[in-house]
This record gives sequence, C-alpha cells and structure tokens, in this order.
Amino acid sequence: MINIVSVLFNRNTESENALSDLRSSMAGFSVLTAVVLKKTATGISRYDGFNVDKTDDSWSTGGLIGGIVEIIDGPLGALLGPDLGPLMGSASIDDKTIVEAINNNLALNQSALLLIVEEEENGLLDQYLNERGAHTVVREPAVTVEFQVLHAQEVEAELREEAITKLQENRKHKLNDRVEDSIGTMEERFRNWLKK
Repeated sequence: MINIVSVLFNRNTESENALSDLRSSMAGFSVLTAVVLKKTATGISRYDGFNVDKTDDSWSTGGLIGGIVEIIDGPLGALLGPDLGPLMGSASIDDKTIVEAINNNLALNQSALLLIVEEEENGLLDQYLNERGAHTVVREPAVTVEFQVLHAQEVEAELREEAITKLQENRKHKLNDRVEDSIGTMEERFRNWLKK
C-alpha cells in the first residue's frame, strides 16, 4: 500500500539524518519520495529531499507533496490556520490528517519529514522512525490525501471566484456612485453657468 507519512522529530538534525538514511532501500518498506519541510517566518520551505524515480529536484514541487505544502502555506492555510481539519476530512479531534499534523504541530524553525512510502505494514517504518527520535508520526493512504488535496484546491478556487466577484461588484458600485456624483456636479456647474 502507498501511504503519505508526516514525521516530526525533537531536533531538526534528526529529520535530516533520517532523510539521509531513508535514501537506501529498507526491508518491509520503500520510500518513493521524501522531503524535509522547514517552517520559517515566511512560511513552509522545502529544505531537502529525494525522489527515487528522478535524479532532478522534482521532489520539491508538484504532486501530492507540493499539494500538501500549498494547502498549508497558501491562502487556505492563512485563512483557516489550525482549523483546516474539517476541510481536510477530520472526523474528530483525535483524527488527525497529514495537513493538520504539519500545520498544527510544526513550530517556527522546526523541520518535518514528509514521505511517500510503499509499505507492507506500518510497524516497520514507525519503529525505524521512533528509533531515530520521531515524536509524531501520522499516516494516511495516498488516495485519501490526493482526494483531500483536490477537494481543498476546489474550495480554494470557489473562494477565489467568490472574492473576485465581490470585488468586481464593489468596484462597479463605487464607480456608479462616482459617476452619479460627477453627473450631479456637472449639472450643477452647468446650471450655475446658465444663470450667469
């Protein structure tokens, strides 16, 4: 099964060391893509990573990884902040999604490891990560995360369209008001000119 796994460590060096170790194949699971995310004052940045299928840096953009980061670091993340859970499909407070785990638990200047993993069972990767200092591991099937990302993108597009429509209506009303004021002023000036 292919899963998306987010991992938070106590120290940034632990996430970087785990990334380095995960580049090689492990028994029971295979990391397809791995990215170290770092929360800075300006947002979430992609610090380091790899994609086993490609030799370029495509691990840092696009796909599920890029979609997750865009949700957290984009307009929805800014607008909803820690309340992204219901949008992403959380059924309860205890039910954390990948996006929530990163968005709500990643502190300023802290790193998280985001993985796309093919695994036979969850326990092997969890044990491996816990031995390297992981304190929060959240896992979701890749298809679930893909659905969440697509849903969030749809919501963002709808909100953007609604905002554009409202801005256009406001501009139209303001322009109409200005035109009416200008017409009134011009009529008054014309009347005054005729009186002279």
